[in-house]
Amino acid sequence: VLSLRGGFARLRLLAGFSIPKFLTNILPAPCLSLAQLLLVRQPGGYGDVAIFSAAFQIRTGIVLVPALLSQPLVPMCASFQASNTSSRNKLLRATCAATLVVSVALAAIVCAFPKYVMLAYGHAFAEQSPVLILLVIAAVVASASSPFMSATISAGKMWTLFMTYAAWGTAFLITTYLLLPSLHATALACAYVAADSVQAIFVLVTHFRNESERAASLGLEPECLV
Repeated sequence: VLSLRGGFARLRLLAGFSIPKFLTNILPAPCLSLAQLLLVRQPGGYGDVAIFSAAFQIRTGIVLVPALLSQPLVPMCASFQASNTSSRNKLLRATCAATLVVSVALAAIVCAFPKYVMLAYGHAFAEQSPVLILLVIAAVVASASSPFMSATISAGKMWTLFMTYAAWGTAFLITTYLLLPSLHATALACAYVAADSVQAIFVLVTHFRNESERAASLGLEPECLV
């Protein structure tokens, strides 16, 4: 029997978590598609898109492992929201250290041999190492902020997380628009560095502000959260 009884009580959960989560998930795709569309319209645009896509695949591989390390933080930090502040912070620090070690190690390997990595896609890609190096740097920045994003999700601050992605999209498109005429595929790589850096700063500021508010509500000293 279909019944809406009690369903309206869930509207707050829908508006406060599900909708911003959905918007957060779909936001990067149209930004990237628009940037690639602008790149295609440049002279030699299709070749530049191929170069960027090849380097972006390698970036995705570097981001994947740190992202997997950060995923368990959501339920684990949520269980520490009201208590065990010390354990929660230790867990967050350990995850940050692990993601940095993994991402920096993978990035160092790629940056040491960028031409050989790009050579796997063909000889025409071997001289396009600047695009790869910039995207790898962006991957390290994104991986460093990933644990703090998980902590934000565990705190239920989904609209705040959406705002960080909105800041990412804005920085990405503005940087692409400004640099695209002169740098082509490298412009998109620079845009990723700028956008990931803006998002990382946004996430860190938001996280420590939420922690200060949480400390005040629990009656803790600020140094307890460091």
